[in-house]
Amino acid sequence: MKSDKMCIEDLLSDESFINYCKKSSTEDIALWETYLKENPESQLLVEEAKAVFVQLFNVLAISDRDEQEMQLREKLNKIESTPIIPIPGSEEKKSKNIFTFLKIV
Repeated sequence: MKSDKMCIEDLLSDESFINYCKKSSTEDIALWETYLKENPESQLLVEEAKAVFVQLFNVLAISDRDEQEMQLREKLNKIESTPIIPIPGSEEKKSKNIFTFLKIV
């Protein structure tokens, strides 16, 4: 982490910064909190980069959700378009079973 001439793109391409934003690594969180304490002049840049990360993450999540929804709709359309072929004699069995049930009752 070079504090001089660091930009948002640099932060967003840094895996430890991404882990810091996602809060997925206690080691990276500690690293970035220490960095911010030692480099308070970078606080604004880090906050801006974190905000950009959140926006990008949300856009990707929405895009992924939309893609999964489209795939699910395609699968459902295939299922709905499959014709249902009745099994010969199945209606007779139903009526026999119902008749037998009613007879017992």
